[in-house]
Amino acid sequence: MSQNYEYYSANKDFEGQWLPNHIKNASPLKKKILTPIYMRRFRDSNFFLTTAGYPGTGKSWALLKLFWELQVDPKTLERNFDPEEQVVFTGMDFIKQVRKTDPDKDPGRCILFDEIEIEANSKGWDKVGQQIALAVNTMRFKKNILGASLPRETDLIKGVRSLRNARVSTKDIDFKAKQIVAKYMYINYHLYSDTHDNNSKNSAYAAYPKLDYKDKDGNYLSVKVDEVRFGKPPKYIIKKYQKKKKEFLNAFYDKQLDFFKQQERKNKGGLGFEEAYEYMKKNEDRLGYSAIGKIDPVLLGNDLQLSKTEAKEFANTYMVKKKIKEQKGDTTYE
Repeated sequence: MSQNYEYYSANKDFEGQWLPNHIKNASPLKKKILTPIYMRRFRDSNFFLTTAGYPGTGKSWALLKLFWELQVDPKTLERNFDPEEQVVFTGMDFIKQVRKTDPDKDPGRCILFDEIEIEANSKGWDKVGQQIALAVNTMRFKKNILGASLPRETDLIKGVRSLRNARVSTKDIDFKAKQIVAKYMYINYHLYSDTHDNNSKNSAYAAYPKLDYKDKDGNYLSVKVDEVRFGKPPKYIIKKYQKKKKEFLNAFYDKQLDFFKQQERKNKGGLGFEEAYEYMKKNEDRLGYSAIGKIDPVLLGNDLQLSKTEAKEFANTYMVKKKIKEQKGDTTYE
C-alpha cells in the first residue's frame, strides 16, 4: 500500500480509518472542513453540498477545488477527480453518474451538477429538484460526494435544500491572491424547518466551522471562522472543465438558435432572438442583471410584448451566450 496516508485515530469518530497525507498535513481550517466529508465513505453515506453566488464569484471553481482534494484512488489515496466525466449539466446525467458509481471500488466519487439554472429555466426548478432528490436521497449507499452550483440556493425546492450537509456562499474574487472568498456552513435540517425561515421556532441549524486553540495561559478556546478562501484548482482540472463546459454551452446555444429560427418561419414574422438579444445587451441593468445576476424574463416580456415562454427562453439563451463569451475571454473564475 502507498505511504500516502495515516492511520487516523486522533478523533474517536474516525478511529481506525485511513486519511490521505494531503488532508492530514493540510492547514487546520482546511483539515477541519475536508476530514468529515472524506470520512463519510466509512459510514456508508454520501455528502451533498451546494454553492451559490453571483456570476463570476467562483461557484464552480470552489466545488472543483474541493472535489480535487476529496476524491482519491481507494488503494493509493492519490487524487483522481476527472471533470471530463464527473461534471454534468443535466439532471438525468447527474442521476446516471450516481447510479453507475460502485461504492466498494470507488467510495467518495465526486459528481458536480454545474450550470443547473440552464436546464431548470427550461424544464422547471421542480423537475430538476426532483431529479437531484432522487440521486441524493435514494442512493446514499453509493457513498458519493455530490455538489451543485446555483445562482441562489432558494431556487432549489425546500425538499432538496433539506438534503444538504453543507453550503458554500461565494462572495468575491481576490484576484491578487488568486483566491475565492466565501462562507462555508454546515447544515442540519429539522422537519418543517428552513434556513431562511427566521420566524420558525425550529429553524434549520447552520453553523460556521470552529477552530480550537490554546491561549497563552493554556486555556482551550474556540473561534468561529466566517470566511474561507479557496485557491484555484490545478491547471489540468481547469482546462478539462472549461473544455467540457464550452462544448455544452455551444451545443445548447446552437440548438436554441435553430429552434428560434424554426419558430420565426412558422409564425411568419414576430420578434426574433437576434433583435431581442440586442435589446437585452443594451438594457442589461434595467432588465435585472445587476440586481439578480440574470435577465428577468418578466421585465423582458413586458418590454417586448413576448409570451412568458418566449421571454424565458430568450433570457435563458442570452445568459448562455454571455457565458460563452466569458469562456472565450477567460475573465472569471467560473
